[in-house]
Amino acid sequence: MRSAAPYRGSARELLLLLKFRGGDYLAPHLARLLVARLAGGEPAQEVVAVPARRLERLRRDHAAEMLASGVARELGLPFAPRRLVKLRLTRRQSGLPLAQRAENVRGAFGARPGAPARVLLIDDVATSGATARACARALRRGGAESVDVWCFARATRDDEIGFDVRSSTFEAEETGASKGPERET
Repeated sequence: MRSAAPYRGSARELLLLLKFRGGDYLAPHLARLLVARLAGGEPAQEVVAVPARRLERLRRDHAAEMLASGVARELGLPFAPRRLVKLRLTRRQSGLPLAQRAENVRGAFGARPGAPARVLLIDDVATSGATARACARALRRGGAESVDVWCFARATRDDEIGFDVRSSTFEAEETGASKGPERET
């Protein structure tokens, strides 16, 4: 998993604006930044987003999908918005302790068959990596040989993150240094 920025400061504010305050216009700019900071290595053959929750699908304002579409455009790759599907409801990851996140998303995603060998999976923010790992497993079951994961921002395992649904704001307190990047294959 590679990220363009840590989930704090300006990166955090930009994502909150994109996700909760009508900042859709930021998606192409953030996608360009993702590509500028993370492109390189063996190129993917298709770009996929972490699937949206039901409400986000209905509103058509899912941050990961907007970023993935922009990244695909920047890289000149096909974007497969329906490659990954959410098979069951899950609780919001940001409201769970890190230890419960993997169980929350276990078996929650499936991939339509026919994924190319190399897939680039995009998410807006990652903390534990549980969602990315669950999506990568599904993509491999769908035919991908390797899955690279890019997120705009990465919260460290040492960050304490809480989400207040009523005010649509995050409260984060940095308590340590960032962990190194991980790659799903």
